[in-house]
Amino acid sequence: VALPFAESVNYPQVHVDFTHLSEAPDSVAQLVFKLLPVTNGGALQLVSQLKTEHTACPDQPFVLAGYSQGAWVVDKALHTLNTSSKVPVLGAEALAILHQIKGVWLMGDPALPQNATTRVGVPQPPNEYGIASHVRMGYDASNYFAEGLAAGSAWSACIPNDPICEYDGKWKDLLPRMYIHTSYTTKLFGGETIATEGGKFLASQVS
Repeated sequence: VALPFAESVNYPQVHVDFTHLSEAPDSVAQLVFKLLPVTNGGALQLVSQLKTEHTACPDQPFVLAGYSQGAWVVDKALHTLNTSSKVPVLGAEALAILHQIKGVWLMGDPALPQNATTRVGVPQPPNEYGIASHVRMGYDASNYFAEGLAAGSAWSACIPNDPICEYDGKWKDLLPRMYIHTSYTTKLFGGETIATEGGKFLASQVS
């Protein structure tokens, strides 16, 4: 039995100065558009790494995890694979990779859609969603997770009042609530941190 192997996705980091977010109502949109090119690049890099690993070992299962911008990278990569899988003949590889992705765990996703079902046991408020979705750069709840993944294999966790994945449109409140966005390794849910729960979930998907 092969031992699990973990690999990160390297893409340029964008420094974000949240202290300037209260200067103008459109500052949240500016933040999203600043992150978008790098996120797209990260998604393409993730797809490339998955293709490389799949070519080397076609039966290898994958689990994917992402936090904040990394979560957006993961769901963009999944949608890229889903789009590619619909291309006749050439889409076979992308579809095969999607079938080998056994678990997905996202935390604090900027692209979390409105009315999404999340893993923290609290319904997503109807008028609150990720900052990327707020500026129409995210997804609808119906297509948040790409087709081709097994039912129940993908989850997104958003701590209530996290301003990145549960943005209410009040840009002046974003900075004071940013401490919540950094709480996924400390915030308890069911007796464990959300990050720990995610790790256990992903491990159970390939055990």
